[in-house]
Amino acid sequence: MSADETSATLFEMFEDSDGAKLRVENLLASSLVSRFQELFEIKSFTVLGPVKEDLNDIVSQFGAEIRKYAAGFYRL
Repeated sequence: MSADETSATLFEMFEDSDGAKLRVENLLASSLVSRFQELFEIKSFTVLGPVKEDLNDIVSQFGAEIRKYAAGFYRL
C-alpha cells in the first residue's frame, strides 16, 4: 500500500503455469470478481516466468505483460 493509500501492489506466486491458470479460473468463476472490480482499478498486470499458451490466452484479455526469466534472474 502506498503511503497515501491510493495504490497497492498485489503479488502472487505459483508453482507453475497450471497453478496460475487455476487461480485465474477460480477468480473469474467467483462472485467476488465483481466486488473486486468495483473497488480496484488495475493499472498494470505483469506475469513473470514461463507461461503456457492456455494461460497466456486468458491473461492477455486483461492486458497482461508477459516477461520471461533471463539468465537465472527475475526481471521485475
